[in-house]
Amino acid sequence: MALLGNNNMSQETMRAKLEALEKDIMKAKVEQLQKELLNRVNNSINPVTMEDKVDAFEKELWNISGLEGLKSQLRSWVKQLMLDERRRALGLKVGIRTPPHMAFLGNPGTGKTMVARLLGKLLHMLQIIPTEKVVEVQRTDLVGQYIGHTGLQTRVKIKEAEGGILFVDEAYRLMPANSSNNDFGLEALEEIMSFMDTGKVVVIFAGYSEQMERVIFANPGFRRRVTKFFYFDDLTCTDLANILWLKMSNLRNDQNSPLYGFKLHESCIVPRIAVIIRQGSSEKLRSDMNGGLVDVMLMNARESLDMRIDLECRDVDVLTTIMLEDLRAGLRMMEQHEEKNKKIDVECGDFGALTTIMLEDLGLSFG
Repeated sequence: MALLGNNNMSQETMRAKLEALEKDIMKAKVEQLQKELLNRVNNSINPVTMEDKVDAFEKELWNISGLEGLKSQLRSWVKQLMLDERRRALGLKVGIRTPPHMAFLGNPGTGKTMVARLLGKLLHMLQIIPTEKVVEVQRTDLVGQYIGHTGLQTRVKIKEAEGGILFVDEAYRLMPANSSNNDFGLEALEEIMSFMDTGKVVVIFAGYSEQMERVIFANPGFRRRVTKFFYFDDLTCTDLANILWLKMSNLRNDQNSPLYGFKLHESCIVPRIAVIIRQGSSEKLRSDMNGGLVDVMLMNARESLDMRIDLECRDVDVLTTIMLEDLRAGLRMMEQHEEKNKKIDVECGDFGALTTIMLEDLGLSFG
């Protein structure tokens, strides 16, 4: 009996040792697998490269004034794309994302075209599209005058954009509210949508929010293919001031710009420029023009500078420095132009009234 008991004890001891050995072997295998996986990660992912991509993206965003809601949307989306890149580097199975066709909704001058170009760089950097090119088109670039021309013109533009982005500005004009089914714009839109499923081109449709939403909800095929919607809010006075300041910093060194060689006076800091814009322009004008207001304002400011200084002036700083008063004058010119436009209601077709207004502008009147 004692011997039998010893045999049982010996078997239990052996079993325990075997189990312990199996655990050690399993632990060693797990550790080895972890090391191999870590090596794969280190070999496949260059942390600096990933960091560089994030830094490059943030640098591009920094150049966009305002649009904080849009930037938040873009950051969230880019994070998803970069996480997919990391998963692939780890050898994980990652489903292929459908081509990120998008709609940019907002008023003119809010930066839609600029953001499209930024996305071209970004999507190319993330290897989602082969090139960073952005082909910009409008209805007139796509729609032909005769039957059969529209499809051909549209396919030419799509071919040009292959490997990059096709940016369709004022896309709602392809499907006017009162158009018939025979409108050539609808043919162009359908031609574009037929290529959106091929994965050869990313399409961005842009335009006013209200008109674009009408097009989107009126076309089931459009809704199915366009999966990303980005909203561009109107720019604030501070946003516009930032844009003006940055633009002057860049254009003063651009030989192709009318503002080449000019600079802002040191008193033209962003907060003061923002106050000038707020006080010197109507909310409607800012909403209608957004970033476009800055371009006209600067050209008017240069004109104000030329009118202000003497023809015999030889002071280099005076000749090339735009002052706060020039910026104010630039806005006054814009508002005066807007007031004149309000007087002329072209839609009324009243030639007599139009003639009277023109004579008044010349300082003439009938007694």
